[in-house]
Amino acid sequence: MALKPFELSDGSRIEPGEWICTAPRGMMADARYYADPLEFQGFRFVDPDLLNKKVSGISGDSVPQETPSKFTDITDWQLWGTGRSACPGRFYATAVMKTLLALFITKYDMQLEDPKAARYFAWRTFVYPFASTKVVLHPRSAV
Repeated sequence: MALKPFELSDGSRIEPGEWICTAPRGMMADARYYADPLEFQGFRFVDPDLLNKKVSGISGDSVPQETPSKFTDITDWQLWGTGRSACPGRFYATAVMKTLLALFITKYDMQLEDPKAARYFAWRTFVYPFASTKVVLHPRSAV
């Protein structure tokens, strides 16, 4: 929310109390940017060459990526801000989130307590989970 009047380079004005934001939900669901944007693709942001080498058994660790990982530093998805306003802890935060996600996926079986309950709501351009949504975690047995 704007605290004081502001004029953008194209002459658009933002007055105090007005909101300005990007539309991440719309960008992520736009077929101009992502093939089949509404279909889950767990490897959407992985370099296809690296993925093919991993799948074929060739070590991808020695294959350099020419561009930064889309998980941590992209311009199309402004989760961490851009330019001078970019979050300085974004790389650490991203690593922590990936580590926690990997831990949950490998160590727990998860299910919704009530699979039929509403799980999220949209406000402006964002989708938020309901605070009342409960996930039940069951530790996986050691194999």
